[in-house]
Amino acid sequence: MNDSRNFKIMDLTKVCTTFPQLGEPNIQRENMIMTIEGMLQNNDIVTVEGLDGIGKTTLLAQFASALPEQTFCLFIRASSRWAYDSQILTRNLCDQIGWVLYKEEYMNNGKEIELTQLLRKRLQELQRKSNSEQKKYYFVVDGLQDIPEAGKLEKESILNILPFRYSSLLFYLIWIF
Repeated sequence: MNDSRNFKIMDLTKVCTTFPQLGEPNIQRENMIMTIEGMLQNNDIVTVEGLDGIGKTTLLAQFASALPEQTFCLFIRASSRWAYDSQILTRNLCDQIGWVLYKEEYMNNGKEIELTQLLRKRLQELQRKSNSEQKKYYFVVDGLQDIPEAGKLEKESILNILPFRYSSLLFYLIWIF
C-alpha cells in the first residue's frame, strides 16, 4: 500500500545542498516575495540588504520555495572553507540546472569532466529552454559578503560562475548583502 504522506515532490530547493533549514515559527513574507518578483520584471539584479539577523536569508529561501521549479540557489556560509568552496558550489549549481533540464543530477560515471565547462554547457542549454518556453529562471546568491578576506580568491571564483553574461535573456539574479 502506498502512503502518499511519505512522498515529497522534488524541486530545486531539495536539489540545492546549501538550502537553509527554516526554523519555526516561520513568518511568511508573501508581500516581500511579490515585491521582489515585481522588481525582477524590470531589473536583472535585485539586492536585498539589511541588518544581521533581520531575516534576509529566510526571505530568499521563501522566495525560492515560492518558485521552486525556476529558482537556483547558492546559500554560502563562511563557517568553514568547504562551505564556500567554488568547486563544490559549481557542482551544486550544475546539479540544480541538470535537474531542470533532465530531472537528474550530475553523474560522472567514471568520466571526469571539468565543472566550469559543464556549467557553461548547462547554462547554454538552460538559455535555450528559457527562450523556447519563455520562462524566467532566477539565481539567488546569499552570503558572499560573509566570506573572510582569506577566501578572496574563492569569492572571485564564485562570482565567475554566476550567469551574468546571460542577463539579456530571461535570467535574473537576486543578490543579498
